[in-house]
Amino acid sequence: MVSTIHRSKGKEFDEVHVVLQRDHNQRNPDYFKRLCYVALSRAKSQLHIHTLPRQSFQILESLDIEVREHTAKIFTPVNKRILIMQLEDVYLSYLSRNNDSRNYISKTKIMAGTTVQLKINKQASRFSLIHNNTVIGETSKKFTGKLQQSMSKGYVMGESKVEYVAKWFCDEKKQYNDIFYVKFF
Repeated sequence: MVSTIHRSKGKEFDEVHVVLQRDHNQRNPDYFKRLCYVALSRAKSQLHIHTLPRQSFQILESLDIEVREHTAKIFTPVNKRILIMQLEDVYLSYLSRNNDSRNYISKTKIMAGTTVQLKINKQASRFSLIHNNTVIGETSKKFTGKLQQSMSKGYVMGESKVEYVAKWFCDEKKQYNDIFYVKFF
């Protein structure tokens, strides 16, 4: 269960992980101590406190508790973002309007785990999902904006794999089309 400290008040758990952020209420030490007391007293048998940097934990040393550091495992912050497309992120009508791609997909049987490439289609202002040099789908304009925003912040799109394959009925053409939800690393 993931909870805030406030919501955990009055409850107990066998194992508790407390995450202390940098400068978390350090400006009001009394409030911080009371909040930490609530968090720390929720554990029945195991209590884990995760903090970086060490200064976040110094105020707790005045609570008369033993502080042991586990220095063997220092984790570096991850600079990765994983995006998984949802229904609103897919340009649903793409295959209804592109017979070559629909024929390719029916012959190829693309499944979850299949690697695809992502390439900007400047003419359509969308990203194309490409498998073996054939466009198999496109992102919605909204999701295209989300990807471009991530890329402008320095994120680089690495490997992309199909996460889910679903069928969507196109009322306009009266046919089912495969749509691909892709996971971007």
